[in-house]
Amino acid sequence: GELADAVQKVKTDPEWVDSQWRSLISMIGRWTWKDQQSSPKILAGMIASTWVQDLWRWRPQVSIRGKSNVGKSQFVAFLFGKEGEHGIFGGISFATSLPTAAGVRQGVGRATKAICIDEFDSLREKNKDDILKLIRTAGPGDTITFGSAGHRAIEFGLRSITWLVGVMVGLDAQMDANRFLAFDLEKPPVERWKAWRAPTSDEKRQLMYSTLAIALVHGLRASQIASRIYQRVS
Repeated sequence: GELADAVQKVKTDPEWVDSQWRSLISMIGRWTWKDQQSSPKILAGMIASTWVQDLWRWRPQVSIRGKSNVGKSQFVAFLFGKEGEHGIFGGISFATSLPTAAGVRQGVGRATKAICIDEFDSLREKNKDDILKLIRTAGPGDTITFGSAGHRAIEFGLRSITWLVGVMVGLDAQMDANRFLAFDLEKPPVERWKAWRAPTSDEKRQLMYSTLAIALVHGLRASQIASRIYQRVS
């Protein structure tokens, strides 16, 4: 299949890997970022990391911020899909707007999902606080305990890199801000905006298989290196 072919290419053709990685960075660079030099490169790494998020000793979370009409919705569609069309994360996507924490728990369950919560700063404060409590479990892979209607304790935790999207996102507590890598979208110049085009279905499908294959082949070694670095600095 396409994934098996991509994995074989990753193992045998470094030039193909380089071209696919550059293509991903270039695709992300179609959007206008506050740090146009670094943001597409770091985001490419976060996409690959999200594919193998269970491997990491610690999982940074992602926030995508920007005012209206800067392309947030298009970027979410690029990664997580929209209206029946897959994004880069294909069938593992769980993208939602204005959810409750219970909705996130039920939607994710015990599956590995690429989670996106759009319009996060528009949530009611209680819902936002409850979702942040869930996300705090994701970094180290902890759990929190909930009561159930049957008076039984239920443990739940995320082992996910969660992508929050909003105008400001609103991570007021320092402990939450420290968990997130923040990326700021900006309104492009007029000529750049006129020339912009959304990634096609074929482009997204190609990048889905290539980024997944790269993550599968190199993810374990990368996570081991990250774990050693984490131990040195903590």
